Amino acid sequence: MFKTISIWSAPQPADQAAFEDYYLSVHTPLAARVPGLIRFESTLTTRDRRRDSGVLPRR
Repeated sequence: MFKTISIWSAPQPADQAAFEDYYLSVHTPLAARVPGLIRFESTLTTRDRRRDSGVLPRR
């Protein structure tokens, strides 16, 4: 079994919606087609200190 964790810096605020749309419409379907994939999980982290957790589930 292999587990991959990817972390990258956030896009500029003006580009965040476009980044999310591209990620969900292009990268997620590609990941879902990986042979033998058992589970795909994606989260979006935030530095919003008003939240108890900095992790948000994606749409």
